[in-house]
Amino acid sequence: MTRKVATRHQKRTPLLVQKVAPVQGIPARLWTRPPSIRQLKSRQYMGLFNVDCKVEHPTKPNKAEIVADLLVDTGSEFTWIDVAVLKRLGIEVRKTVQLRMANGQIITRPVGFAVLRVEQSLTVDEVIFARKGDLQLLGARSLEGLNLVVDPKNKRLVPGEPGIAASVRS
Repeated sequence: MTRKVATRHQKRTPLLVQKVAPVQGIPARLWTRPPSIRQLKSRQYMGLFNVDCKVEHPTKPNKAEIVADLLVDTGSEFTWIDVAVLKRLGIEVRKTVQLRMANGQIITRPVGFAVLRVEQSLTVDEVIFARKGDLQLLGARSLEGLNLVVDPKNKRLVPGEPGIAASVRS
């Protein structure tokens, strides 16, 4: 999408034309190139942070492992955990899903069920068996199940509001 962006001296100089993201208004040079792995791991990239997450087998709570530095990604629907971790815990593949990556590529990944614990919160969710080269992510569905929301200023997760329930008629 091309949109005209006015310069400071609008009357003296012509308008600059640059590509911007349709909704966010971010210049194209920033959104066409995703952050590098080094930027993601160094936590210097805008708004990104990591948390530790305990992953458990859904029926065998004694089979658990802490996954350190899981990237919090509200733009990812699913949580991605390394295939080696999930196999060590005995988590089985229950189905496969097709996913569209940010670059438009469609990939297929296996999915299993796991209990996820972050600090005092816990949920059961579908997790993607992440292959070598895939980032390990804590996705939006898991965050909702954990009832945690992102505090972007302090780069941390905080408890969400109480859930909405239907009223009961007496």
